Amino acid sequence: MSLSSQDELEILRLHSQYAQYTSQKDAVRWSTLFTDDAVWERKEPAKGTKYNEKVRVQGTDALKKFANENYAEQGNSQYFSANAIVTGDGTTAEGSVSILIIRVENGQPSIVVVGNFEDKYVKTASGWKFKYRGVSLLG
Repeated sequence: MSLSSQDELEILRLHSQYAQYTSQKDAVRWSTLFTDDAVWERKEPAKGTKYNEKVRVQGTDALKKFANENYAEQGNSQYFSANAIVTGDGTTAEGSVSILIIRVENGQPSIVVVGNFEDKYVKTASGWKFKYRGVSLLG
């Protein structure tokens, strides 16, 4: 069975919430977007940036800690995601989305990083959640 239009919309909303909570530096709400055993992974680091190391984080508490540490260093920034593609059945799905993070310092915007996420989603009693997020950064 393929995804319903409602399922696709809920997964796209998950991407929007991820972007909003990241921009708002809200690690508590951000961590609720994942299953309890979810993995967030920086598969391909961005050379020449502060995101130059591979990272693998698993579980709600570790994800929340990871988010708080990153938010502390993030400064005044805005997170964007676009070009989402999602396929799946009624209970699991896979997808990809492009990302862009822009930081504003002294009134000047600059691109911090560009990349692509590969995602695995699962439908839970409380809606769709990320089971896996693996990002490859382009720079």
